[in-house]
Amino acid sequence: MQRTLIGLLIVLGTAGASRTASAQIQTANMDIVGSWQDRFHEDLWERRSGLQVGDFTGIPFNESGQLAAMSWDPGWFAIPEEQCRPHTGIYGLRGPTGLRITAEIDPSLGTLLAYHINYAAGGERTIWMDGRPHPSEDAPHTFEGFSTGRWDGNMLTVRTTHVKAGYLQRNGAPHSDQATATEHFIRQGDSLMLIAFVEDPVFLAEPLIRTTNWAVVENNPTAGGGGLACGAFQVTDERGSGVDKHYVPHYLPGHYEVARDFMIQHSIPPEVAKGGDETLYPEYMPTAKKYQAEFLSKLSAANETAAVDPAKLGYFGKWKLDRGKSTFQASWVRLGLDGLDGTAPARREMVIENVKNGGIHHVTDTQVVSNDTGVFRTEYQALFDGKDVAIKGGALDTVSLKKIDDHTFEQVGKIKGATVATSTFKVSPDGKTLTVTAKGKIPQERGQAAEYSNTQVFVRDR
Repeated sequence: MQRTLIGLLIVLGTAGASRTASAQIQTANMDIVGSWQDRFHEDLWERRSGLQVGDFTGIPFNESGQLAAMSWDPGWFAIPEEQCRPHTGIYGLRGPTGLRITAEIDPSLGTLLAYHINYAAGGERTIWMDGRPHPSEDAPHTFEGFSTGRWDGNMLTVRTTHVKAGYLQRNGAPHSDQATATEHFIRQGDSLMLIAFVEDPVFLAEPLIRTTNWAVVENNPTAGGGGLACGAFQVTDERGSGVDKHYVPHYLPGHYEVARDFMIQHSIPPEVAKGGDETLYPEYMPTAKKYQAEFLSKLSAANETAAVDPAKLGYFGKWKLDRGKSTFQASWVRLGLDGLDGTAPARREMVIENVKNGGIHHVTDTQVVSNDTGVFRTEYQALFDGKDVAIKGGALDTVSLKKIDDHTFEQVGKIKGATVATSTFKVSPDGKTLTVTAKGKIPQERGQAAEYSNTQVFVRDR
């Protein structure tokens, strides 16, 4: 199946073009030189906000890959030695990033020597086009690796080796330093597509295949630029107090409890969530359904032991965002094709507690992307009297509350005295879900002056 797909992609990339390989710069319709802005035609959640911890579906891990993925903790990025670690050449072009691609010409021969690809966060890759060989197996590995390329008709084929160990996606899915990549860059007019085949004898049972897309950006030489901003002041250490700064946070086999959030929210059993080559094919569906039925049965039995009727708790309790059922409408420039805002948080939790005189204490913790070690907290305490109170954290200056009934209340958020957000918190009759509907307008001084409308669905955690 893999060989058939590879052959089809090569045919598509070379159809209608000359078979003569060329080391020269290609025609304007074929060459990759220029500024390119990323497009999110697929894999929106993975490439924008980042997948949830524990979501390794779609990756053909072998057993070693599954064990390595299930041992990772987000606090790993807070280790001083890792705070400025760049993306590797295997992953670097996969995340949200524009590209600036330039050609280097041999001054003495006038031939194409190399392509240089600059991308966000200071990343740079060099693709050597002069026919030089790859280094020996004993040569040092770098984050970007060693890449050589050749033109096959209108398709640039690139081979990358000698990459340091890194990740395939930003929630801990690993690749080893033995990973290699075969990449095909295909330009069609103003569109640039990258088809990548990643092989890793240490962690993958078969190649991982992905496509990534960009659109040309006219007269924007800074696309893909930007320096690397990281370090102690940019990374929050959430490994806990009293822990040595060089301690590597991790999970032992069988103790990857944080992944259960993803499994429970999406009803995906552990056997499926951890990925694997057998999970990628239709023949696995009966087995997946069997595991799912067993998993849901265990969850149902555990829920029945709860002593408190959720319907009687109203909006009090702990809530976790169900991102799959939530919608985040356009309030940023970068959008998915479905019109939804791809910057929806990877994880969000709320705790609403009853306080004296009938008010509430409301805390919200947000993890923007799955590999972000910083959790952003907003917190306030207010009565249902419509009076403005200060809120800690977040974009709002103040909030006020109005009680509708025991299952519903309204929150009004203000910046500099002007109302910018009105949110309705409504609990379902069974007390198991809390829907927050927000409408408002982003002030000009906070970015684009744009209206937005978001609907967040939370599930009860306790």
